[in-house]
Amino acid sequence: MDVSRVKVMSNVAPVASRKGTTALQCEIFRRMDEDLPVEELTEKAARDLGRLLGFKQTDIHAISSIPVSHSYVISDHNREAASNTIISWLEENDIYPVGLFGKWKFIWSDAAYISVAMTALKFW
Repeated sequence: MDVSRVKVMSNVAPVASRKGTTALQCEIFRRMDEDLPVEELTEKAARDLGRLLGFKQTDIHAISSIPVSHSYVISDHNREAASNTIISWLEENDIYPVGLFGKWKFIWSDAAYISVAMTALKFW
């Protein structure tokens, strides 16, 4: 398995990294019937990205992994009406769903982050 998607989180949220550094978020997709050797995949992703982006492993300040068992919303013909009903009820009860799973529709990672930030700003 290889890295499927890379986001430069320090471009989305400059506070995500120290001055002069870059924060990357990588996604590795797999089928549910495939093994998930997290440490091995994390190390391979760091090596591959270093080779592609021109950094050494000694340049990495921190690395972590968060396995997510289900990463995408599965749609059917009832999804939109059902999710609109649920989201309306949640918001009427001062619960503000955000991101991919909160809005129950596919959005890119940067849009998910922005939806969290915009919701948080309502209460700042």
